[in-house]
Amino acid sequence: MGGENTVYKKEFKEECNLSGIFEDRNDEIKLIKARKKFWKKCLKEKSYLEEDNKNCEIFIKKSTYWTDKFEFKKIFSDYIKNIGFTEGQNTSLNSSDPDVVPNSF
Repeated sequence: MGGENTVYKKEFKEECNLSGIFEDRNDEIKLIKARKKFWKKCLKEKSYLEEDNKNCEIFIKKSTYWTDKFEFKKIFSDYIKNIGFTEGQNTSLNSSDPDVVPNSF
């Protein structure tokens, strides 16, 4: 017997004033800070769902980032996930699945 898979979609908005120029060091610092806040919110939501669904396995399947400064969500998401990449970090740089979420920042 197996359980049903339920997908919850949650959207978080984090204000972040960017220049819109890729590889701008000031933008990268702001984006790393915004990404950390985003993941704290995700992990808090995951914890809440686990408390409410004790017999279920809860995991974050995918994250997508976007901004009005750049129209391609996939490219922008990959850029955000790889900013500040360090060896051993679980991102698409060392995974065959581009949707794998980072395990640390």
